[in-house]
Amino acid sequence: MIEKKCKQTGQPIISGRSDKKFINDKARSKYHYQKRKEKNLIFESIDKQLHLNHDILERFFEYSKGVKGIPLDILEKKGFDPLVYFGSRIDLDTALSSKIYYSYRYQYTYNKKEKKIYIKERKRKIKSRF
Repeated sequence: MIEKKCKQTGQPIISGRSDKKFINDKARSKYHYQKRKEKNLIFESIDKQLHLNHDILERFFEYSKGVKGIPLDILEKKGFDPLVYFGSRIDLDTALSSKIYYSYRYQYTYNKKEKKIYIKERKRKIKSRF
């Protein structure tokens, strides 16, 4: 007979159902709490980076009006990560068909040749459901 061990504590399970995985309710609860906590840490780190990106874009938005693009390395020194965004689309209106990335109130495009980011304020369209 194979000896079963508790998933949380590693102690042998002596009595109970044949498919029992935990010694007691406390061990089961602690195991599932830790699993949820690990999952939430991933989302929290992404959310934190999204907020940081937004704050950086907000600071540089006013400056970018008079300048043609902001060098990516300047934004990255402040903590900006261009790979973390919550939405994107391809702009077919431009000749280069550039990709537009969204970060809350702002949208930005990245020019790989110049290594610059162009920031615009998002225009929100409110659609009626009726």
